[in-house]
Amino acid sequence: MLQVKNIYKEYKTGNLVQVALNNVSLNLRDNEFVAILGPSGSGKTTLLNILGGLDRYDRGDLVINGISTKQYKDRDWDSYRNHTIGFVFQSYNLIPHQTVLANVELALTMSGISKSERKKRALEALKKVGLENHGHKKPNQMSGGQMQRVAIARALVNDPDILLADEPTGALDSDTSIQVMDLLKEVAKDRLVVMVTHNPKLAKDYATRIVELKDGVICSDSHPYDVDKKHLVPPRHRTMGKASMNFLTSLSLSFNNLKTKKARTLLTSFAGSIGIIGIALILSLSTGVNQYVKSIEEETLSEYPLQIQNTGFDMSSMLSNGQSDSQKKKDKSKIYVSSMVTGMLSTIGSNDLKSLKSYLDKNPDHINQYTNSIEYTYNAIPQIYSYNSQQVRQVHPDQSFKSIGLGSSTSSNSMMSSMMSTDVFYQMPNQSSLYENQYDIKAGNWPKKYNECVLVLNSNGSMSDFMLYTLGLRDFSELDSMIEKFSKEEKIDEVKIKDTYAYKDMLNKQFKLVNASDYYQYDDQYQVYKNKKDDQAYMQSLVENGEDIKIVGVVQPKDDTSATMLKPGIAYPATLTRHVINLANQSEIVKKQLAHPDIDVFTNKSFDYQQKNNFDMNSLIKVDQSKIQEAFKIDQSKLSFDTKSIDLSQIDTSQLPAIDINQMMSKIKFNVSKEQTDHIVKVITEDFQKYLVENNYQDPTKMEIYFNAYLQTSRAQTLIQNEMTKLIQESGLAEQFQNELSKEMSTMMSQYSKVLEQTIQAQLTKQMGHLASQFPKAISVDEKKLAQAFQMNMSQDELSELIVSMMQTETTSYDSNLTHLGYANYDKPSAINLYPKDFETKQKVKDILEKYNEKMKKVDEDKVITYTDYVGTIMSSVTDIINVISYVLIAFVAISLVVSSIMIGVITYISVLERKKEIGILRAMGASKGNISQVFNAETFIIGLLSGLLGIGITLILLVPGNMLIHSIADNNSVNAVLPIGGAIILIVLSVCLTLLGGLIPARKASHEDPVKALRTE
Repeated sequence: MLQVKNIYKEYKTGNLVQVALNNVSLNLRDNEFVAILGPSGSGKTTLLNILGGLDRYDRGDLVINGISTKQYKDRDWDSYRNHTIGFVFQSYNLIPHQTVLANVELALTMSGISKSERKKRALEALKKVGLENHGHKKPNQMSGGQMQRVAIARALVNDPDILLADEPTGALDSDTSIQVMDLLKEVAKDRLVVMVTHNPKLAKDYATRIVELKDGVICSDSHPYDVDKKHLVPPRHRTMGKASMNFLTSLSLSFNNLKTKKARTLLTSFAGSIGIIGIALILSLSTGVNQYVKSIEEETLSEYPLQIQNTGFDMSSMLSNGQSDSQKKKDKSKIYVSSMVTGMLSTIGSNDLKSLKSYLDKNPDHINQYTNSIEYTYNAIPQIYSYNSQQVRQVHPDQSFKSIGLGSSTSSNSMMSSMMSTDVFYQMPNQSSLYENQYDIKAGNWPKKYNECVLVLNSNGSMSDFMLYTLGLRDFSELDSMIEKFSKEEKIDEVKIKDTYAYKDMLNKQFKLVNASDYYQYDDQYQVYKNKKDDQAYMQSLVENGEDIKIVGVVQPKDDTSATMLKPGIAYPATLTRHVINLANQSEIVKKQLAHPDIDVFTNKSFDYQQKNNFDMNSLIKVDQSKIQEAFKIDQSKLSFDTKSIDLSQIDTSQLPAIDINQMMSKIKFNVSKEQTDHIVKVITEDFQKYLVENNYQDPTKMEIYFNAYLQTSRAQTLIQNEMTKLIQESGLAEQFQNELSKEMSTMMSQYSKVLEQTIQAQLTKQMGHLASQFPKAISVDEKKLAQAFQMNMSQDELSELIVSMMQTETTSYDSNLTHLGYANYDKPSAINLYPKDFETKQKVKDILEKYNEKMKKVDEDKVITYTDYVGTIMSSVTDIINVISYVLIAFVAISLVVSSIMIGVITYISVLERKKEIGILRAMGASKGNISQVFNAETFIIGLLSGLLGIGITLILLVPGNMLIHSIADNNSVNAVLPIGGAIILIVLSVCLTLLGGLIPARKASHEDPVKALRTE
């Protein structure tokens, strides 16, 4: 039952107030056909809209089956229209871009009915109105009567309690009007039908009740319904369910609407895609360049890793910019001096790689995520000999230039020897993935066993003529003859060599491996191990019985590889080094040396550290006897005799134990500026150029040989000696050395004073006998005065010579003996090479090393490590520069996205105006304001998605000729603009978000449209 209680409705236009309904009360039965008659402006349509929930009354109440609507909110009215009301309009109000079936289904979609159920019920509704075979048609393909019947089917599909018809026959001819009225009369048998009409005859012929309105007041009622108030339940508030349109329905409505405007939709989407295309192209180019830079970085890092050496000279420190990472964080207003030549000036203060390796092994996941590999190298050098030589010929370490003082870099720890290596053989990294993809295999294969090697060619497929001698393709005597003439500065005749060789000529070239410990043979008579390398017969037998090593492959750098890890020469696997170490560790001489660390196995005598490694205290330190005596204070009150009888001058301090200078020196650090080291390099370079001119040396392929020969001349050694001495004096290294040594000596005085007390106590005991036992209680030592008794006894020139000699002197010790024997401790590598994945992760690796140093500073300062970054910051900012440029370009292009968003907002607003009647229809069927907004958001979503997809598609097409143009201009096929999948997805999402943002205001406006006015829109 529907009750209208004292309803008032007014419309205000400025100061004009028009009363549409004035205290109207009306009770309507559950199933009757009510016709509301009246002239235009009588309020009949207003009453119908209030009954249908499209319009709101000002006062009174509308009671629906005992439910008051006074407290109804928008969602309650939406639910009421969807579940209780069915509308039939004079102009049909079908959505033109939807099919007949979709129009009928529309009301069901907001009721949460499943798709299959919707279709079934819609077909049944069409069948009731005789249009079951017309569901596929569009409304404009049907007659007026058919469209009105579709409207009735749509109104009935949700099985509403009330059917409201506003002039249902106003646009129909007489015959069609009769058909529609018959249909409405049939519907009224089981529900309430309220019809507004101007035609009294239709009302009289079909309606069961006629209500006449005039000036907003009911004039007559042919069949009033008086409610029994005694049995009437008081009105109460209650909702009637929920009505909501799902997003798929909104998409369907908008998609079908857009299909009717294909050209405009495509043009709008294309306009919106222009910004996406611009950003996508920039992103593609940036990604391509970054990938190229990353590949260069990986190749560069594979050749120049972060290197941590145990000890020795670091050439890269002379070539670096002298800026350490720790200095980057210092006060930029001050000048800091870098310590890049510490390794060049002294071998003191080596890195504790054993502790670092232990740290890395315990935290593998921490650093492995940033590195391609961590390589550990050892001082064990495979001893390799020529196989086909008629005489014993060592090819690794190479001894070809030994006669003129050149040879393997392993022959000495001095700075000079590190620059003079002529070795052809070298070890490859253990991780093959670091280098294999950089090379083409020209013949054979990569080594699979420890005794297999690979010949590495230059990038142009060539190899040096020196390699021919090593490979046995030319006679060593020829090389020896040239070296002899070179040493005598005689003219060397040009040697004709074969220009080309087949790859197969290089395969299976064999060499012999000798265990370094086998060079020494035990002498029972003297009980020492003697070096047998000068015994030709012994060495001949040793080499013949050595293990075979052969070349199994020939490789050449790929054409598109900008940097390679392996250098030209013969590369052997890391497993060969481990094999050599294992052989050495099992030898008797190594076991004996390990068992007796204080005994030199070569001399069977103890290592004399005072003679070999410590400097004479008398020559380095001057002791002031008087100051030693002044350092002692005697408390007379604690003695039972007069101390004047004691002659302290008779105390002999010359027998005191020597202070370990090496231990103190190991803590001394030197700071030298980059400008000073650059000056030395410049002076040596200029003199070397003069040397080339003087000797008419012009062959660029022999420049390394020329330079090594130059370094052996007295002029070069004198020049370097003078420059180093000058550097030490000018940089204050001698003064640093003296000050630092004094500091270290002061810290040692506490322990030294105890020894001194014991010495004095022993001396006094000789003089005083049993009375000397009283002295420990009475004597105290002033450590500061005691430290003053020890002073440097060398001039600055003498100190300079001392430091230089320390730099060039190779010592014989327990460790050096084991190194010569090929022994190595796997826990104590000689170097650690860290291969970061790229420059970004390299910084992560350096951060880990810095954290390790910070930790070690708190535990043991001596365990703090220094490392060499060969690449440094040469390319570290390249990627950042590319990204910054890309961001700037994207920012400019993004302006077009803003413009397209505004344009889409305008297009959406036009769409709102075009679809205003559709808004009214949807609201009449129970769509909420949110649903209306959702419909237009769905439209902008589709446009945004289409813009994004169109932009990505066009970009992919443009990349094809774009890459061809890049390859042509850059003359480099390695740079390929490529759009990353992630970036494409983000751009599509961005396009959708921007179009949604642009359509928010028009969508909101659409949701606030008055449904009554919207239905009247033409």
